[in-house]
This record gives sequence, C-alpha cells and structure tokens, in this order.
Amino acid sequence: MRHTFDGHLLLIVLSGPLGLHQRMPWVEQAQELLDALRPGCLVVELPSAFVTAAALSAVLRTHDACARRKIPMAVASLSLQVRGTLNANNPDMSLHAGTVEATAAVTGQVR
Repeated sequence: MRHTFDGHLLLIVLSGPLGLHQRMPWVEQAQELLDALRPGCLVVELPSAFVTAAALSAVLRTHDACARRKIPMAVASLSLQVRGTLNANNPDMSLHAGTVEATAAVTGQVR
C-alpha cells in the first residue's frame, strides 16, 4: 500500500496483488490511516494488474470503515469488470475509471 495525504484528501494506492492472508492487515492499515490522519475524503486506486478477490474484499471493508466514520470514499479503477463487481456488492460505492474523476466526486462531498 502506498498513500499520500494533502491535509484533506487521503489517496491509497494498491501497490501489489493482495492475497487472502494480506487482506486484513491491508484493511487495518487503511483504518489506522483514517484514524490518524482524519481525512475529509478517501480515494482508493486499484491498478488492474493488482486486483484480486482479496483486494476487492479489502476495498469493500474499507468502504464500510469510511461509512462508519462518515468519510466520503471513491474507488478508481480502469477495469470495467472491477467496477461492476464492486457495484454489485455495494451499489452505493462511488466508482470511477480514473483517480481525477474519483477525487472530484469525493471532494464535492466533504463533511
């Protein structure tokens, strides 16, 4: 996982494929970032080459964590299949083809 934070927007980038045993540590690290940085919004970028079932599960769990904290979250993935799978599991998730679009979507929803 790589991340950047500009004082408002937290961007988390999946930096390698996640296996099942890596899912919960990834989610826990994302939650720690949410708690420590207290961002106004979150964008998760999923490069198509690194998407696995565990990665999709981690994103869904991170979305739940954001919802509990009332932090708007969006996902950026070029893969239509990834966006479709996430939408099927959570129709309320903000899904976009690129990071710019995802960022624009969540920055308009700042608490």
